[in-house]
Amino acid sequence: MAQTPRVDQHLDYYDVRIPQGVRPGDRMTFGLPDGRVETMVVPADAHPGTNVQVGVMRKEAGVLDKLATGAKSTLAQVQKKAKDEQWERKARHLAQTAVSTSVSVGSKFVAGFKQGLAGDSTGASQGPAGARREGLPPGATGSALPPPPPPPYVPRSVVAIVPAGLGPGAEMLVATPEGTRQVRVPPGHGPGSQLEVPY
Repeated sequence: MAQTPRVDQHLDYYDVRIPQGVRPGDRMTFGLPDGRVETMVVPADAHPGTNVQVGVMRKEAGVLDKLATGAKSTLAQVQKKAKDEQWERKARHLAQTAVSTSVSVGSKFVAGFKQGLAGDSTGASQGPAGARREGLPPGATGSALPPPPPPPYVPRSVVAIVPAGLGPGAEMLVATPEGTRQVRVPPGHGPGSQLEVPY
């Protein structure tokens, strides 16, 4: 969507493309680069595939930006807290495993040492080194921590309202934080229905 030179200082003018299935007099929604969704009446001389110039009130600078910044900061704090809690659980589990392994190795070492003093060749062949190797789980070092888990996936979508005059199969423009998307109204939906559009 191209922005044309401003004529009125209170309006921003955009070129909006008329999608297929929309006729003159219909109401259609279109998205703006800043994420807003506006509604317009298709002019009488417009037809699918042509561009019409639409004036939209200028966005109040700062208000929406502050809300978006605050939401991003809150999400980052929640993700950090979840990651710290996962690390704490893993560290506690590793500590418990290390304690259990040390007790098991110590018991086998003492048993092998006593058997060696008693002259038991079988016990001597399974001395402290053998006991230590048997007590440790395969591949365990007792000190290395696993890599941190990846951040949780957060699905993203916006909710769009089907405007008047559009029905199943008609195409409409939906604004998302990553740009405007052209979607088709699914079966069973009509004017006033809500659509969840992923991006």
